[in-house]
Amino acid sequence: MISYRKYVDVDLNLYKMRIHHWIYLLVVCFGLLISCAPKNSSKKFRIGFAQCTGSDLWRKQMLASMYAELLFHPDIELEYRDAQNNTEKQRRDIENFIDDKIDLLIVTPNEADAITPSVELAYNKGIPVVMVDRKINSEKYTAYIGADNYEIGKLAGALAAEISKGNGAILEVWGLRESSPALERHRGFSDAIAPYPNLKIVASLDGQWEQDTAAHRFRESASILPSFNIVYAHNDVMAYSVYTLCQKQGRADSIKFIGVDGLSGPGGGLQLVKDRILTATFLYPTGGEEAIRTASDILHGQPYIKDNILETTPIDSRNVKVMQLQQMKMEAQRNDIVRLQQNVNSQGQRFDQQQLYIYILLASLAVMLWTSVIAIISWRKKRDAYQALAVRNEEILTINEQLKSTNNKLEDAHRKISEQTQTILRQKDEQLNRVLDSSNDIIWSVDLSGTGKNYLSRSAMRLLGGQVKSEMMNDAHYWREHIPEDDWALKDEALHTVLREGYAECTYRIKTSGENYHWLFEKIRIIYDEQERPLRQEGLIVDITNQKKAEEIILRYQQQLDIIFSNTQEMIALLDVDGKVLLFNKAFENFMEDASGVKPAIGKYIWDITVKERQETSQRLFQEALEGKFIKTTAAFHVKSGTVYHSLRYEPVLSEGKTTHVAIVAFDITQQKEQEYIVRESEANLKAIFDNTRDSFTLVSPDYKIIAFNKSNYRNVLLRTNQELKTGVNLLDYISDDRKSAFVNLLERVENGEMISYDANLQNGGLEAAWFKTTISSVKSEEGKFIGYCIEAHDITEQKEFEGTLTAIARELSSLIENANVPIFGIDQHGKINEWNRVSFELTGFSRTEMIGRNWVSNLLEPEYHEVVTAIMKDALNGVPVSNFELPLLSKKKQKLSLLLSISPRRDAENKIVGATIVGQNITELIEYKQNLERMVYDRTRELNEALQKEKELVEMKSRFVSIASHEFRTPLSSISLASGFIKKYKQKITPEEVDKRLDNIEKQVGHMTHLLDDVLLIGKTEAGKLVVHVSQVDVFETFEKLKNEIEQSTGNTHTVKLHVSGVTGTISTDEKLIRTMVINVLTNAIKFSPGSGYVDLFVAAAPNKLTIRVKDNGIGIPEEDIKNLFEPFYRASNANDVEGTGLGLSIIRKALDLLRGYIDIKSTLGKGTEITIVIPLAHD
Repeated sequence: MISYRKYVDVDLNLYKMRIHHWIYLLVVCFGLLISCAPKNSSKKFRIGFAQCTGSDLWRKQMLASMYAELLFHPDIELEYRDAQNNTEKQRRDIENFIDDKIDLLIVTPNEADAITPSVELAYNKGIPVVMVDRKINSEKYTAYIGADNYEIGKLAGALAAEISKGNGAILEVWGLRESSPALERHRGFSDAIAPYPNLKIVASLDGQWEQDTAAHRFRESASILPSFNIVYAHNDVMAYSVYTLCQKQGRADSIKFIGVDGLSGPGGGLQLVKDRILTATFLYPTGGEEAIRTASDILHGQPYIKDNILETTPIDSRNVKVMQLQQMKMEAQRNDIVRLQQNVNSQGQRFDQQQLYIYILLASLAVMLWTSVIAIISWRKKRDAYQALAVRNEEILTINEQLKSTNNKLEDAHRKISEQTQTILRQKDEQLNRVLDSSNDIIWSVDLSGTGKNYLSRSAMRLLGGQVKSEMMNDAHYWREHIPEDDWALKDEALHTVLREGYAECTYRIKTSGENYHWLFEKIRIIYDEQERPLRQEGLIVDITNQKKAEEIILRYQQQLDIIFSNTQEMIALLDVDGKVLLFNKAFENFMEDASGVKPAIGKYIWDITVKERQETSQRLFQEALEGKFIKTTAAFHVKSGTVYHSLRYEPVLSEGKTTHVAIVAFDITQQKEQEYIVRESEANLKAIFDNTRDSFTLVSPDYKIIAFNKSNYRNVLLRTNQELKTGVNLLDYISDDRKSAFVNLLERVENGEMISYDANLQNGGLEAAWFKTTISSVKSEEGKFIGYCIEAHDITEQKEFEGTLTAIARELSSLIENANVPIFGIDQHGKINEWNRVSFELTGFSRTEMIGRNWVSNLLEPEYHEVVTAIMKDALNGVPVSNFELPLLSKKKQKLSLLLSISPRRDAENKIVGATIVGQNITELIEYKQNLERMVYDRTRELNEALQKEKELVEMKSRFVSIASHEFRTPLSSISLASGFIKKYKQKITPEEVDKRLDNIEKQVGHMTHLLDDVLLIGKTEAGKLVVHVSQVDVFETFEKLKNEIEQSTGNTHTVKLHVSGVTGTISTDEKLIRTMVINVLTNAIKFSPGSGYVDLFVAAAPNKLTIRVKDNGIGIPEEDIKNLFEPFYRASNANDVEGTGLGLSIIRKALDLLRGYIDIKSTLGKGTEITIVIPLAHD
């Protein structure tokens, strides 16, 4: 029993060891399987895309193309953020990307100026930056992808000029004005239409790239927009929005619409062009795919291009269908790629899942084995050896069954993986076939071994019909149904040749729709195996219809050349080496028959058909040409119409260095000979002028010998030097010794290409000094070789005397300026001081030395006056003088001095403007007097108002009168006060002319007050029916510009009146007096009731039948309940108690509008401002 137990224990230990070996082996296998599992260990790159806006169709397509391209770059992830047209949000998006430590940044900036610092920050931190569509104001970016917006603008401008024939009015709808695409598209368009003076941009709108914004801006400005017949929008959606609104107005059919983008799909530019909504658009690629490819190259360290300019093309009704088909085909291919990628990803996921299931199964099996071992060891202690052996047998059987099951599962998994791999390979083959099918060429392949498949690209169906099959491609009977009978032999011969030689080419036609044909060029070959057995027969068919058409065009050109040869005016004949005529044209035939009476014919000798007196010459010239000489001569012929001259050329025709033919070319030069006669006559006349002119001319050879001279030069030299001028004599013999060296230097400079001009003073004996302006220039041959000198001398004695007189006058004028009793300043064209007289120094404290060369504006004026005074000076420097403008100057002690200035242009002796002269008059004390007087008037008026309040019975009448006086008479009273005070203070100093000028101003203001008094009586006159409208011609711009300036001055320049004039800018027919009354009242009220705003807007739109005046302020507004009563005399709004006024203004306007049959409209919002619109019908002659 002991020995049996020992045997059993030994057997169990052996069994235990074997179990441990199996467990160890399974664990090792499981580890190996896991280690062999595919792992995605490649690095993932993160790209951040900061988009300016993603709401429009073009940018949606950009994003879609990026995601489509990312399918080919599985190691790249894209993080997208939309700024929604908010520059600040885009700036934060970029900074967040930087904080997230992305690998690369893609940006389409909303506004270049604001986004540039953020992009530079990313670039400086080592993050590559790819700019798409728009650039920044810096070179700190890695790459740029975008189209040439300037070129697109030029193409659009050229199209606008073409469709309008250079005559039209254009409405330009801008994108975002600060963005680089909008600026470049505008600049390119403007440059393209610049050569067409009648094609102009008459108005523009800010559409900001969005359809709704463009529509809103168009509706807002529709009433003031000038007439236009072309709309140029910076993208298609803005063009469509303007088209929609124009269509509602019933004028879309008369307007041409041009857009940019050329997107496909509903609402895209292609569909709009196809639907005849847009006349044309321009393809503007999104650059999404190119951006991802460039980013991938940068991230993987591959070479890349920094500036990638995408191509563009115009799209109109002629090519829109082709572009749509191409876009649809590209979209379909993109979708196919996406589906294929999704399919591959799905199969890969299924493969990973199944592999995971196998790993789990193996792990479960190992756990089961380990559990079984523990159970065996436990049962071994409780059972005897036989039970242990039975358990062992059962365990072995169980393991075998489990291993079989596992093996079956592994085989199933292998089979599924193989099937999936075949599916992926089949899909890749289909993808390759689609690429081949997209080609216009036909590719076919027929199996000859009986084991393979046939192939035929789908392009064959487009060209040959839908029933074609691959096995038909090498079938002669099939081809006879498609090939014209004349070409059967060509195709049959090719099919037989390829069977004999293994390769063949042929060209033939095939029938298409109707009676049309296509020309095809086909290459056929047979592929053999190593034993020279045929495996496949393949062919490539190329459509060469266009090439054949080109050959037909060349043939047609050849025929046209024959026509030209037959109809040219030149006489052409071709001779053989014996002198016999081989070829001649109609002109040659007609002339020979007319000149010699012999009709030329092929085979005749040339000298036999030539006139008798030239037969010998003709034979000699022919022999010389036969020897290889090119001969050109002139001959006179006597014909019925008279004598004619011909230029004759005998030209040898060479072949391999030998003369094989002689060509005779002749043309009529009779008119040229007549012109030569006229030229000779002109030369004779010119010589007569040359000899009799007062100026001296001398021609000198390179070695200084006199070649020729005119009589005037002979007289001058004889008179001044007592020497007789002769040809052949050295010119230096007439030059004094002390001047010879300097004169030779001048001649050497002329020989080197210079032209020398100088003034010389010649004097002899008792003669008066004479001045000559001498000019020395080089004389060159036709080949440009230097052949001598031409010396011209012009007597400028009188000019020199005049210059001396001018110098004396200038000295006297300078003395007058320096000693004048008013400040006089002089400036050059750059505004720098070049004249500063004594009074200028006494007035300002600045010396002449301190101020010469310094800028007049920046050194004497406060900054707030710089811009307006610079503009005044610019006008003066352009020739427009400006008189009597008041300006405060700063002295050296920073005191303000009030000067009344006049500025006028200063010209040189050639009447060119070289600067300006500023004459001033110190009116500082006059201004102070005026201010004191106004203060006294104000105090007195206040006292009168207090007294009037006490007079209860007369309060209404007197208050009305005083209010009207203060309301309307302030400006003329101020002018009268200023003028009278000036005369009173300076009557002993100023001239009578200046007094008359001031009195004229007073008289003018008194007349103006008379007009104002008439306005006060207007209400009474209208009620009495005594007021009559006086129609006259009114200049729109001039009238309202004067009113603008008058109101600004009368209100103390507290507000600026912004004048906007549109429509007719000439004259209109209306009552100028009533217009003036209404505008003054409206503008005065707008300024009074908008304290602190700084400006009011005055819009004037003159149409042929009406005048629209609109005044808009940003003041306190009018309560809604008061608006209906504002036109009652003396009525004032409830919130106007703190503002001076009478309440008469709007009542006067209503009465005036009743007379002119116009109307007024008031819109007001409390706290925001008021807008008043006046519409007046215009009178017609």
